[in-house]
Amino acid sequence: MPCPTCDHTMKSLGRIEGNRTLFWCWRCGTIKANLTNEPEVPTLVDKCRTFRKYLDQYSAHSADDLAATWKMAGISESINLPGDRS
Repeated sequence: MPCPTCDHTMKSLGRIEGNRTLFWCWRCGTIKANLTNEPEVPTLVDKCRTFRKYLDQYSAHSADDLAATWKMAGISESINLPGDRS
């Protein structure tokens, strides 16, 4: 099952009540039970997305360096779907 937060393959954590399977994304931390509504975005992912929006507001050289480090560290890959990665 693809992660709804970062599109990585989720791992099964086993069965829960109602014979549903609980899935976990080891890349971003999203937990989702199949046959449920959208999962809640992990708090750290949400905070990183907010910080990324802050970085996008600045065009200074230091912000560009930070953005490059952000991408190199794989943070963008871990908090966004492929179409939303910069």
